[in-house]
Amino acid sequence: MSMSTVIITKSGVIQRKTFDDKYNFQSLLVELNRVIQNRGHGSLKLIGAYPSQNALLLGWTSGRHSQINRHEFAPPYDTDLFYGDVVLLKLKNMDGIMLSSITTHEYNEMYNTRMGGFESLGSSDDDYDYECDQKEQGDEDPDYKPGDEMSDNESKTYQETEYTESDEEGEWDFDQQDSM
Repeated sequence: MSMSTVIITKSGVIQRKTFDDKYNFQSLLVELNRVIQNRGHGSLKLIGAYPSQNALLLGWTSGRHSQINRHEFAPPYDTDLFYGDVVLLKLKNMDGIMLSSITTHEYNEMYNTRMGGFESLGSSDDDYDYECDQKEQGDEDPDYKPGDEMSDNESKTYQETEYTESDEEGEWDFDQQDSM
């Protein structure tokens, strides 16, 4: 039998890595420290947790600029910088350190849930709020009176009008460029 983890590479690619069931939490950390190629400074360590999903993030919080992980992590880690590859481990429960498997599909579902979900562009209009739309259609300008629209001639005259303003120093013509 085997157990799988998700590795989020520094370029943001999400991969599944499978290990033998012989690993306990501590020995898996040693093995991950050995096999991860893109690293930050120091040893692999716990950098975050998603308790409601029984998941832990392992990785680095310091490193070279070229090793910044480009993946946008789900809240509350969406503003944190991680370096190198980041590992997501799934636990059977958050009370112990019994490991469980996670697939990339499960990670994507968890990610979408934590990010607030998404709606596909081809979704139906089942959630459309017709009441709100009817109110918007009925909202009219209370000051509007039919026939108050500007005619095309009035609109042209309004647009061609030269605006001037008098002050103590003389007249200002706003259609001319400032000489200041």
